[in-house]
Amino acid sequence: MTTRLPRVAILGGGVGAVTAAFELSKGKWQERFESITIYQQGWRLGGKGASGRGRHDRIEEHGLHLWFGFYENAFRMMRECYDELDRPEGTPIASVEDAFVKASWIVAEEHRLEGWTPWIVSFPEDDRRPGDFDDTPVVPSVSAYVLIWLRLLRELVASAGRPPAASARSRLQLTLKPSPSEAQFASASAEMSGAGLRLRPVGPPPPAASDSWADEAALVTVALLGIIDAFDDLDLVDDLGLIDGVLTRARDHLRRRLAHDDEGRRLWEVADVLLACTMGAFRHGLVSDPNGFDAIDEFDFVDWLVLNGADKSSARSGLIKAAVYDLTFAYRDGDPAKPEIAAGTALRGLSRMFFTFKGSIAWKMTAGMGDVVFAPLYEVLRRRGVAVEFFSRVDRLRLSPDGDRVAAVDIGRQLEVIDSDGYRPLVEVNGLPCWPAGPLFDQVADGESARGHNFESFWNRWPDAAAVTLRDGEDFDTVVLGIPVGSLRSIAPELIAADPAWERMVDGLATVNTQAFQVWLGESLGDLGCPAPSATTAGYVEPFDSYAAMDQVLDSEGWPADAGVRSLAYFCNALPTPPGPVDPADNDLPDRAAAEVKANALGFLADEVAHLWPGSVERYPNVFRWDLLVGAPADIEGPERFDSQYWRANVDPSERYVQSLPGTSRYRLDPGASGFDNLYLAGDWTRCGLNAGCVEGAVMSGMLAAGAIQGFPGTDRIVGSAGP
Repeated sequence: MTTRLPRVAILGGGVGAVTAAFELSKGKWQERFESITIYQQGWRLGGKGASGRGRHDRIEEHGLHLWFGFYENAFRMMRECYDELDRPEGTPIASVEDAFVKASWIVAEEHRLEGWTPWIVSFPEDDRRPGDFDDTPVVPSVSAYVLIWLRLLRELVASAGRPPAASARSRLQLTLKPSPSEAQFASASAEMSGAGLRLRPVGPPPPAASDSWADEAALVTVALLGIIDAFDDLDLVDDLGLIDGVLTRARDHLRRRLAHDDEGRRLWEVADVLLACTMGAFRHGLVSDPNGFDAIDEFDFVDWLVLNGADKSSARSGLIKAAVYDLTFAYRDGDPAKPEIAAGTALRGLSRMFFTFKGSIAWKMTAGMGDVVFAPLYEVLRRRGVAVEFFSRVDRLRLSPDGDRVAAVDIGRQLEVIDSDGYRPLVEVNGLPCWPAGPLFDQVADGESARGHNFESFWNRWPDAAAVTLRDGEDFDTVVLGIPVGSLRSIAPELIAADPAWERMVDGLATVNTQAFQVWLGESLGDLGCPAPSATTAGYVEPFDSYAAMDQVLDSEGWPADAGVRSLAYFCNALPTPPGPVDPADNDLPDRAAAEVKANALGFLADEVAHLWPGSVERYPNVFRWDLLVGAPADIEGPERFDSQYWRANVDPSERYVQSLPGTSRYRLDPGASGFDNLYLAGDWTRCGLNAGCVEGAVMSGMLAAGAIQGFPGTDRIVGSAGP
């Protein structure tokens, strides 16, 4: 008698779920599993990262997606995927090098008394490639990070004595060296090993202010360098209070002197934050705490910085707002007056972003995320023999009588696929396999009647073609749940009722609606007066505090030659989100939310975009040049031309961004420890090592889930999953 191999059912098709499928189906996977099947609502994979091709084959995204240079696990998966896909040389996007381009310019907008002003930073680049493991990446320990902060701090503070004419931007660029090697990290960790680290006394506080900026800066520099040496040399000292006293005097001097010197002030704000991080690492024992950065997740990041001595203006600077709060939608209930993010999660993310990137601090995709990421992954998975069941909505997970296992999964078959070989989801655009913006209705029964219905929507009311129940021991033996936490109250009520940890997770992890719009313009951003046309910008005014130029994708779109598209910009932000679960009977919510986003976009273009693109407005009268918008009929004028652009409200439970609010990390469950024998979890809402909503976190989670299913092989390959 032969024993049947286990069958794996993967619920959902976002980054975490697809990563789990990719990891499980490596090598001779049929010797380990009988089948691997992905069940996906609607017509495409991707989750919050799904994109589609609309009119003129233009790319339509869920929002603004960047990959950061520390995404080692995500880039490695894509390198493996493209290597296996082996597209012929010369075909569109044949390699990872074709798929991503460096994005080293970041702009943090600051609101000063005189108005908005951009803080433009060009980060250094090098020839290394994230995900290329010729040099094995190592995530620094907290102690190693502290030394990295101190080395940067020494350079920043020492530069305070230089004439203010020197460029703060260039000084900051020079200090951000490529991330240290494994040997350097090991050496740094060894330097700071041992318990009971104390600090030695430093010299007296700086004397009263001098009349000379340079003289005073030099005096403050001497005092601060003494403090830095106290940390860096790691001699044993008892009194943090003395350090605090010196820092308070230094902060007072520099804040007054640099109030009207933007370059010097910004340099000092970075130094001030680094000082607070260093003080906090010692004061809160992060160097020796086994929980690493997670030990301070009960605090909000800004509150923690201020608690550890940072000036409020530094802690709330444009750079912190942009890099920490705006890019992670870190606003409770989507309310810009409620910025909140767990301090440890934020500090880990900032440290990895700024100090462990390869090649470039950020990378942009050269086509839609669906085209660059999910179409290649889908093609490789299908070649391997992984099945993908589209139009398969997960309605309910049901437990066994003893409550130990998932006994059944109820599936709503949304549409009946005509071809016995299954749904063929991809279309070609200029030779590149892509996902369309809607279902290919010629492949499904009643396709013409189904047009106009959104088969990805929680509120879609098109009658299902069939109801299917998958059963434990018959259709599956192992379940990977890759559907985000925002949907779990509706699809997993039995699990929530059976396990208090699930109830705490679903109640404790906050999610937020997001909004986005895209505009195709008839002039370049440089010609419109943008000071950094290729940059990613954050920290700006609501309702759209973040945007990026995305001109690099235009070559992959299908605009007619005479359309005159010269530039493309994506905007995004959090959207105010009522607390509590969504109402499944509120069928009008998607339309109301989309109308809200459209109104927000029109208002933003009319009232706020002039600061970003001075040439986009007519000065007399001072109105937005609606004629810049490409795609509308020639006889359409004014704001009505915006109807030809693209916008969306992400309000479905599965589309909401999962936040990292203070005190909530403890509610996350490990991918391999769901509390139910045959259930594993995959997504950026799990405890994965980053505990933040991003591609890298979701990939790490999917890898951890796949490793747990197979007895944890390969999990040692996951960069960063073990801390700090």
